Amino acid sequence: MATRVALSVQAITARRELTPDAPVFAVDGRVYLPDISIDTSSFTEAGRRIRIWREIDWGDGNWRSLGAKVFQQGSLNKDRTTGPWVMHTRLRVYPDLASDVPICPTRHRVVVEPVTQRCNIGITCTDVGTQRDPGDPFPPRHRTIALVQEVDNANTVAQVDDTQAFGSNVTAGNCITALESIYNEANTGAMDVDAPTDSLTHTYTGIGSEQEQDLGSSTWLFLRGWYTLNISGGANTLTYSTTDTGSDNFYTVSQQEWSGVATASALDSVVQANAAASTAVSAGDIAPTEDNEVKIGFLTHDGSATTTGQEAGWTMLTELDDNNTYQMLNSAYKIDTSAVTEDYDTTLGANRHWWATGFSLKAAAGAANKRRYTLTVLGVG
Repeated sequence: MATRVALSVQAITARRELTPDAPVFAVDGRVYLPDISIDTSSFTEAGRRIRIWREIDWGDGNWRSLGAKVFQQGSLNKDRTTGPWVMHTRLRVYPDLASDVPICPTRHRVVVEPVTQRCNIGITCTDVGTQRDPGDPFPPRHRTIALVQEVDNANTVAQVDDTQAFGSNVTAGNCITALESIYNEANTGAMDVDAPTDSLTHTYTGIGSEQEQDLGSSTWLFLRGWYTLNISGGANTLTYSTTDTGSDNFYTVSQQEWSGVATASALDSVVQANAAASTAVSAGDIAPTEDNEVKIGFLTHDGSATTTGQEAGWTMLTELDDNNTYQMLNSAYKIDTSAVTEDYDTTLGANRHWWATGFSLKAAAGAANKRRYTLTVLGVG
């Protein structure tokens, strides 16, 4: 039911400016001003006429007319002689090019003036916000995710754990992803990959499941990914480890800092796959549910070094391959402005048994992409 704020019947003897207490809604590229109901049946003098129009202020302090209508007693339109006439106004929304925020009127009013002599008129304001349910006129936009920094390393000497420092201080509120491939040369199958720790005491969450493969002769290959959100700022060093406490691990690691990632519940789509004796690597379809997500893919393979071709449109993060061990690590990312489902795939230069993971992280919500203005109380100015 529409909310109506009515003026009493006014004696219109001179120009009057009526300012309704009703919000302006912007929906689907248009601005909806409150409806103004004009009931000329309350005219008490035959033949009297009034002129009525809207004026709006686009934010620069100046009033601009939207066009006038003239009414006389007992005559609303050519095909109507009774009942109220409703002034319903919709305007185009023009975005501000600098902020991408729609520009809406900051003030609006209705102006009434007599064309002939004094006359009486009943005027009612209908709040368009309750007359229709526009939902969220402009849903929150998402920020753009960006790679801030990336560091990586491939060990050529077996060790218990591995440490890797970011080259620059990380920024509070950002996200860290940590990707690792581990070749273990003294494992009986009971080893697991530990979550990384860091000097800022963040907690890391696993991406998908741990991928592992028995290579024979007590050697195993592992692939694992991690992330942490809404980080603290400062110098940061990550430590990678496993449940094997011996100096048996060859680590290949790649870690990234991202800006613009959601600070909670960011992990969206995760896919994982593996295949034996193949050059075509495909982790599966990464299916973001929101716009502006970052898609990240990473893989490892057994065997000696070989080339890795990157799919068009993806940006390489890491291509590390130690010729003396198996812990090759390749990673890449892609950011689309829309929620595009896409496979993370690459092509190896030779047949290898490979393991791959693909995932996406949601972007943080930006400022609400809407404006709702509540104006002063309806009255006569």
